[in-house]
Amino acid sequence: MTCIVALKHKNEKGNVAVTMGCDSRASTNRSHSEQDVRHKIFKKKNMLIGVSGACRVSDCIEHEFEPPLNVFSQEFNEKEVERYMVANFVPSLIEFLDKKKMIEEELTMKRHFEVHLLVTCYTRIYQVFTNFSVLEASKFTAIGSGTRYALGALFNKKDHEFSNEEEAKEAIETALGAAAFFDLYVDNNFKFETLDF
Repeated sequence: MTCIVALKHKNEKGNVAVTMGCDSRASTNRSHSEQDVRHKIFKKKNMLIGVSGACRVSDCIEHEFEPPLNVFSQEFNEKEVERYMVANFVPSLIEFLDKKKMIEEELTMKRHFEVHLLVTCYTRIYQVFTNFSVLEASKFTAIGSGTRYALGALFNKKDHEFSNEEEAKEAIETALGAAAFFDLYVDNNFKFETLDF
C-alpha cells in the first residue's frame, strides 16, 4: 500500500543520475494506515533501495542489510551490472532474509517474501519481485499499490529527456500525486532521494 517511483535523468555535469520518490504512508492492513511515518527509500553504499511491502522487512533492510560490494571494471557492460544483481545482490538478500526468518514457503515449495524492491545499481533501475526475480526498467518505473496511476501520469513523458534533478522530481511528484489522488493507501507527503553516477 504505497507508491515508489524511480526515474533516470541527467545531473548538472551531464552524467546519468536516478531519483526515487515515495509517499510516507504505512498500513498494517487494508483497514488501518498511518500518515507521515515512513521513509521507504534507503541509500546503501552506492545504491538506492526502495521498499514496498511489510514494514518489518523494510525496517531490517534499512537498518541491517548490507548489499555486497559492486565493483565493476572500467569497461563494464550492461551484462556485468545485471550479473551483479542476479548473482550477488539477490543471493545476499535471500541469505539475509533467511536468517531473519522472513522468507515464506508456500505448499508449492515456492519461496517468496512480502516486499517488492526498486534498486538502482550503477545507472540502471531494477525491480526485485516477491519471488526474487529481477527485471530491469527502462527510463522510469514504479512499485506499490499506486503503480498504475503513477505510470499513467508518466506516460506522456516516456520520450522526454530529463535534463536535471528538478525536472525529474517534478515528474515524480506528478506521478505520486496521481497515485495519492486515486489510491487511498498513498498519501501526499512525498520524500525524494537522488544518486549521481
